[in-house]
Formats: sequence, C-alpha cells, structure tokens
Amino acid sequence: MARSQSTSAASDEPIHLAILGGGAAGCAAAEWAARHGARVTLCNSELALGGTCINVGCVPARTLMHAATLYHRATNNPFSGLVTQATLVDFPALMTQTRKLVESLQHEHFGDMLERLPGVDYRNAHARLISPTQIEVAGERIDVDRTLIATGSAPYIPEIEGLAGIDYLTNESLLAQRNCPASLIFLGTSDQGLMLAQTFSRLGARVIVLEERERILAGQAVDISEVLTASLREEGVHVVTDARVLRLKKKSDGMTEAVVQVGHGQRSFEADRLVFTARRPRSEHLGLDELGIKRDALGFIQVDETLQTNVAGIYAAGDVIGRSMYAYTAAHDASIAAHNAIMHTKMAGSYTAIPFVIYTDPQIACVGWDEAQARSHGFDVDVRLLPLSSVPAARAAYQTRGFVTLIRDRRSDHLIGARVVAAQGADLLMEAAMAIRYGLTVRDLAAMLHPSMTMSDAIRRAALAFEAD
Repeated sequence: MARSQSTSAASDEPIHLAILGGGAAGCAAAEWAARHGARVTLCNSELALGGTCINVGCVPARTLMHAATLYHRATNNPFSGLVTQATLVDFPALMTQTRKLVESLQHEHFGDMLERLPGVDYRNAHARLISPTQIEVAGERIDVDRTLIATGSAPYIPEIEGLAGIDYLTNESLLAQRNCPASLIFLGTSDQGLMLAQTFSRLGARVIVLEERERILAGQAVDISEVLTASLREEGVHVVTDARVLRLKKKSDGMTEAVVQVGHGQRSFEADRLVFTARRPRSEHLGLDELGIKRDALGFIQVDETLQTNVAGIYAAGDVIGRSMYAYTAAHDASIAAHNAIMHTKMAGSYTAIPFVIYTDPQIACVGWDEAQARSHGFDVDVRLLPLSSVPAARAAYQTRGFVTLIRDRRSDHLIGARVVAAQGADLLMEAAMAIRYGLTVRDLAAMLHPSMTMSDAIRRAALAFEAD
C-alpha cells in the first residue's frame, strides 16, 4: 500500500495527532487533520466545544451589543419630526434569548462535528503531556505521534489588595448575569471590555472604566482613542485614564470601593460589581515545564513560524500563543499547525492582512500596518484621513462620527494599511483587506465603481484623496 503524506514514516499507519483543547483552534485542527487522513484524539475539559468566542465571548457579547445599540438608536433618534422610543422591560428575557442563540450556534457549528468526523476520538477530560509522544487523559496514557496545544485563554485576575473579599465578575460571568447590575467598574480596557462597558451602559448600568495607561486603546493611533473616548463619555461612561488601582474594599452597604491612584492624586470609585476583562493563556497543568516547552513571561507558549514549539513534534496555536487572540485567526493558525504536524511539507501563515474589529460604537476596524508600524518597517509612508462628514451616506444617516484612514507605500502606490472608525466600520474593512492581500494599488481602489450613497464609497473617496495633492 502506498504511504500517504499523513502516515507515519515507520509504517503505513496514519499519524496520530493529539489535540489539547476544543475551542475554535482545536476544532479547526481536528477537522483539518481528520479530513487529511490523520488519526485524531481531541481532548477538551473547559468550555463546551467551540471555546470562548461562541460560548462566553464574542457571540453573546455581540448579540447584547446589537440589542443595546437598537435601544440606544431608538432613544437618540437624529431625525426631525420622528419620535421613537424603547423600553427595557425584561432583562432576563434578553439574556435567555442570547443564551438560546449561543446554544443553537454552538450545536450547528460544533455539536455535530464529531458525527461528521468519525475518525476523531473525543475525550471530554483534561489532558497533559507526558512526553513528546505520549499524553495522559483522565489517568489513561495514550501514545501519539504529534501533539497540538490549543487550550485557549481564561480570564486574568491581577493581584490587588483587598480582592479576596470582593465578589467580582469577569467578561465571562458578566455575560451570564440574569439581571443588569446597577453599576459596574471595568478594570482595564481590553477590546471586549470596552464593548461590554458600552453595552451595559446603554442597557442602564452606571459604568466606570479605569485604564492604567494614558489613554484607552493605547496600542492604536491617538485619533482612534480620542474618538472612542469622546463617544463613551458622551453616553455617560466615566472613562478615567492614568488610573492604577491601589486597593479594594467591600463596604457595609454591599458596594465595592476602589481606591485609585489617578495621576499624582488618589480618588475613590464605587460600584455594585467589578469586572475584569483581560485574558491569560491556559498553559498551566499541561506538563510543559517538565518537557522544557518555552513560555514567555505572561505564560504564552512560544512557537516558530511553523507553529512548532522548541520541542520537536509539539505544536501550539490559538489564544495560548497570544499572537492574535481572535477565533478566526486561531482556526487559521491551527489548520496550519495541523498541516505541519501531519504532512512532510511545512508552511507558515501570512499575517500582513489580518483584519480585526473592536465592536464598540463606533466600531474600530483595522487591517495591515498603521502609520507608525509602516514607517518602522521601512515603507515610504503616505497617509490620507477622510472624515465621515465628507461621506454623503454617513451624513444622510446622521452618523458622521469617525473617519477612514488609508496608508500606502508612496514608491509602489500599494495599499499597506487601513483604519476605519465608523458605526458599521467592520462592513467597510474587507475591501481594504482584499486590496492589501492581493497587492492592489490606491489608484486601483480609486478607479473602482462604488454605488452612490453607500458607506463603501468612503474607501473610494479616501483613495481619491491621494490624487488631490
């Protein structure tokens, strides 16, 4: 019998790939490997199949944000002569609807995966590495050829004086509340944390955001931070920057008090509940240290361009490596890792045109380099910023807060980055992502026909701005 690429070099038996973790990364790797002839053992012990995004992350969070935005739009109608209103009468019903959607999507996308892939041996139990060719699952030792670690991430809880006496929430447990808390303090401003802060503010909570750095979204350009900060503050979210929490205290009335260093002084803030939204890798209790698998100071597993760790035959992908903590990039990386684990040929991923969106309102949609990144990589950078007030469709919708920024390499005219801040910024992004991925020039974008009175025309108008000079 001829040996396929996914069979062991020592025999005609299919390569046995163990996958630790059943989130977006683990399930994508299991499906890819099984369809390419590998024997797969998939071990999952934390969340239901599908992992963070679909169960306790972006799916329920985005669903609630849609509801909150509908409520906000109805109570902040910009059109003259038109009266609209909305009333939140049953928060538990909204949460039940959200949970039902999550359960439906989880079943559709992951629940029947094992039925579609009879070659996958699923173990609903914690697994750890014994050696590069052996894992232990619920006391049973299983010999394998390769292992992929895709255990994802978990809420990160920092050490703060007084925290032990506080009944705090995480982004996961906040999305499981049956009643809307009257007031919330968000410690830190992760992408999802900002969305949840705005969501619960719109649904009636009094929200305080404490950010230790000088501005929210410090990893993005200053103008992006400024637009979002202004939007949140106008809606009543109390955004406090340069704020370091010194200690926490549970008060006699049940409120939580946070004593905070703000600049050179101290201030106190109170709320019903605290919310932590930062994430950490699930890289503990896996046997990594015993095998000498390298992790960084935060616990993220270190990998090379093929997603292999420093121990041959052991790969890692998804949130646990901290490269890009989105479900779609986790699935993409995991499929590459599965290929490299079971095939003789090796491949590396392409990361120059990965789009990502922060689902606040306005949305922050980004792809490619920003101006500073492009300059640091040696491009001859040329930038144009088009305010949405220059886009007829945005003016007609009375949604002019935001802008479109295009970044090109002046020498080649190739588009190398885009930043969109708009109510529906995510829907504008993929045209720019395609242009970057396939090497289109700014001149190509400007020449494309766009229907009039559409937000997509903002991309064309921004591209035309390069010709104006």
